[in-house]
Order: sequence, then structure tokens, then C-alpha cells
Amino acid sequence: MKNLRVLVIHASISGLGDRIRVEQVLKFLKKSGFKVYEVTLPSITFRCVKREGLSNILAHILPLRKQKIYSLKRPIINYLNLNLAENFLRRTIRNLDFDVVLAETSLMGWLTYRILKDSSASLIVDVHGLTGAEAKGRGDKYWFIKEALEVEVFNNCSHLLVVSNKMRKYIVHHFGVSSDKVSVIYNGAEPQKHRARFNHPLKVIYAGVFAYWEKVDDYLEIAKKADSSSFKFYLAGTGPMKKHILARIKREKIPIKYLGYVPRSKMLSIMSKMQVGIAPSTKDLARLVAFPIKVLDYMSCGLPVIAPLIGDWGEMIKTENSGIVVKDDSVEEYVMALETLKRKDVWLDKSDNGIRAIKVKYNWSKVLSPLKSLIIHLS
Repeated sequence: MKNLRVLVIHASISGLGDRIRVEQVLKFLKKSGFKVYEVTLPSITFRCVKREGLSNILAHILPLRKQKIYSLKRPIINYLNLNLAENFLRRTIRNLDFDVVLAETSLMGWLTYRILKDSSASLIVDVHGLTGAEAKGRGDKYWFIKEALEVEVFNNCSHLLVVSNKMRKYIVHHFGVSSDKVSVIYNGAEPQKHRARFNHPLKVIYAGVFAYWEKVDDYLEIAKKADSSSFKFYLAGTGPMKKHILARIKREKIPIKYLGYVPRSKMLSIMSKMQVGIAPSTKDLARLVAFPIKVLDYMSCGLPVIAPLIGDWGEMIKTENSGIVVKDDSVEEYVMALETLKRKDVWLDKSDNGIRAIKVKYNWSKVLSPLKSLIIHLS
């Protein structure tokens, strides 16, 4: 194999799960012997606009005729990000020679396709999640625009990487993409040096983003109903629902200790001192096709996982016997699952199974291994 050149394009600002996947992909490509060019597209934040002044930014980036179109902050930010990213990418790749392009997330893929559609280089788009479905789920009235962008790039790129079999099936049937053009590359985790130990009372944690699809409110209800002498509840993370969640904990005197936002390296260490990881979830399309890294992180630390039976990730927990899946997704069923894990033999079995699954099937080296041959094939 010659030293193939891979151009990896990703956004500078993204969610934690996106960042983890991008970091692991970059590490894998370099380890596999590819020459990797990394392009991180810039982004403008509300803080930047407030500091620099909207009129100054508009004058330098937007064509004059565009300045009159937008009156609200968020459409302006969206347009600025697109305009800035496109100009930056065009300038950056002008003097680069590459064989294959890997765009991380569908929207980065769409932007890259716009610029490289006349290029001979193959374009692989790594679809972390369905952007249109996620926007629809959180009530974005313009969700269909993001789905339309996905339609364009999904049908015109060289190949798609997706995080679950259910996402693959949905894209094939809903977007009309050929099945041989879509490969499943699950998310993964790394086996941890320190692992959880059984203890009483059981320490229970939710660690992740506070967003609608995570149903963090359910976690609060579980903490309210569970036996406080048998379980101690912890919460870590941040997100758009943070104020709401913390206000509820304070107002309703819910017995949960909030750990704040903790960097992932430290969070994994904290998880290893817990006994149970909980992952509530909506059952909408965005979650049906997902494969949450949080669940894999729980397993890598030896935490039995309690989660709904949804998507490939719910099936994985059930198949690997690495936790308890709740079918009707009720608070009562979560509490019953916690009671089951009070049995040391049950807890140890599921803890061992989770660690084994990460070591054998769901470590990053294993899940990313098909990417090497795919890039060679497309170059």
C-alpha cells in the first residue's frame, strides 16, 4: 500500500460524542499508516459576536446584499458559520494533494461535497447522527432543511459510515441510498485500568448531556422513588436543560449530588467508583438509530447499564447481558432494575460481561478496523 493521503474535515465546535469519535478516527488513520491532513473548520459563537460586534463581522464576511436578509441572531450565526467555513475550506485545500476525503458528520459532508463535487477524490461521510431527525425531535421548525442537505450529500458522496444497523436500514429505505454504499462503524470505548467494585449502598450515575433525548427528568424521578438507604445518586454533565434540571433538584429536594461538568478523562475515573450507569432515552428516530458512547463508557468501567430497549444499543446491552433493559421505560421499571442489581452475583455477572464486550467487540481498534480497507478500496 502506498502512503495514501486522507483529508479529514470536522467542525471546531461539536458535542462530546462527536469529538470523541473524531479523535479516535484520526488516531486510527495515523496508526494505520495513512498520511492524514486534518482541517478543523472555524465557527462563530454568540460570545464572539458580542465581543467583536455584529456589524464588524458582517462587513468582513457577508456580501452586502446578504446583510439585509437577517434580523435575528441565530439565522445570522448560522449563515456566518456556513460562509466562514466554506471560505476557510476552499483556501485550505487549494494547495493540498489528497486521495480520499473523510468528512465528520453529515453537515460537514454536505459542505465538503459542495466544494469538492468536481474533484476526483472520493468523499466518505461519517454520519454520527441524523441531523434532520435530531432537529425535528427538539422542535426546530426548519428541521426539513437539514434533512434536505442530508438527502443531497447521502446520494452524491462516495460512501457513508453510520453508527448502527438501524441507521443503515433507515438511510437505505428513506433516502434511497444503495445498501452497498453504507458501512456500519459502531462507536467504541477503551478498556479502563480501574474498574467498578460492588459496594453498598449502590452509587448510581447519569453522566452526559442534559438534552431532550436523554430524558434526564426521568433520572430525577428515579432518584425520588428509589430507596435512599440502598442507592446514592450522582449527576454529571451540562447542556441546554441544565438550569431546569438543577432547579428541579433544588426545588423538590431530590437526593442527587451534582458533580458539575467533568472532563472525560476524570469522568471515567469517577465512573469506576460508581456501581450503576443509567441511560434514559426518548424513543424517537434520532435515538432509534443512535449508538451512545456514554453507554459504552459505562461498560468499559464495569458499570451494569440500565437503559430502554431501543435501537442497536439497547439490543447490545441485552445480548451482551451487560445490564438491564427496561421495556416499558417507566420509572417503576428502572427502580425494579436497581433492586435487581443489589444482588452481588447479578451485579458481578453484568459488570464482567460489559468489560468483556468492550475488550472483545466494542473497543475502538476493533470497530474502526473496516475503515482501513474501505479507504484503500476507494482511493
